[in-house]
Amino acid sequence: YLQDPQKYQELGIRIPSGVLLIGEPGNGKTLLARAMAGEAGVSFISVSGADFIGTFMGRGPARIKNLFAFAGQNSPCIIFIDEIDSIGKKRDLPFASSEETNTLNELLTQLDGFAKKKYPIVLVGATNRLEVLDDALTRPGRLDRIVRVSHPSLHEREQILELYLKNKNHLLTQEDISRVARLVVGFSGAQLENLVNQAALFASKRKALLSQSDFDKATDLLIFGGERNIALTHQMLERVAYHEAGHTLVALYNEPILGSTFHKVTIIPRGGALGITYSLPSEESLYLNTKEQLLAYIRMLLGGIVTGK
Repeated sequence: YLQDPQKYQELGIRIPSGVLLIGEPGNGKTLLARAMAGEAGVSFISVSGADFIGTFMGRGPARIKNLFAFAGQNSPCIIFIDEIDSIGKKRDLPFASSEETNTLNELLTQLDGFAKKKYPIVLVGATNRLEVLDDALTRPGRLDRIVRVSHPSLHEREQILELYLKNKNHLLTQEDISRVARLVVGFSGAQLENLVNQAALFASKRKALLSQSDFDKATDLLIFGGERNIALTHQMLERVAYHEAGHTLVALYNEPILGSTFHKVTIIPRGGALGITYSLPSEESLYLNTKEQLLAYIRMLLGGIVTGK
C-alpha cells in the first residue's frame, strides 16, 4: 500500500487506514512495526499514547493535529502509537476525562481524513488491552485490521535465541539451543533476550565462554527465583524432601499422560518455595488439555501434600 498507493487507488481499492497490534508485553509489537517500515522503505514516526495526555486542556488534540500534519509532510510513512489505549479508551467509562475524550475524537477525525487527503499513511497502534478500546476506533475504516502478536513457538524461540547469541562467544550446539528453548515455554522475546544476557553474566563471572551450565543457572533464576539462605532444621529439610519426592514420583508415573518430561527436583529454597519439582511442559499444554491431563496434573500437586505429612 505504501510503496505504490496509486496502483490500488486506480483499482478503486480503499487503502487501509490502520493496523492494531495486540499481544502481551515483550512479544515484539514495536519491533514488528519498525520492521514493517523497513520493508516498505518509508518514514517511521514513533510516539507513545501517554505523550498526548498533558496537564493543560487542549494539548492532546493539538498534538494529534501536529502529528498528522508532520506525517503528511513526510508521507508515505507509518505512524506508530505505542500503548494506544492511553488515548483510545471507551468514552463511556466513568473515569474517562474530557481531555482524553477530546484527544480520541481528534484522532478519529484525522483517521477519517486519510481517504479525502489521499495521504499514503498507515497508523499502527499497539496495546495489550483490547477490551478498553473504544468501538469507534476499531470499526471498519479505522484500526480495522487486528494482528495478534502471541508468544513465540518452540521453533521461533530457537530462532530468537540464535539471534541474541550471534554476537556472543559460546559453546552451545544446535541441540543445546533447542533444549534451552524447550525449557522456557511461554517466554516472550524480551524474556529470551534477558535470559541470554543473564547467562552471559554468569559466564563473565567464570571468565569463560558461554555454556549450557550458564543457561541452566539463568533459567533457574528467571523461572524459580534466586537461591535463598534459610536456616532449616534437619526435620524441616526431611519434610521438604518427602514433599518434593511425592511430587517427583507422581510426575514420573504420569509422564505419558501429561506429555511432559521430568526436568529437575531440588530442596534448595528458591524464590518463595522451600523446594521445587519441575517438568518440561509441552507446547500443546499452553493451548489445549484433556480431562486426563488435568487430573494427572492435580495428582502431581497432591502427591507432595500426601507424602509431606
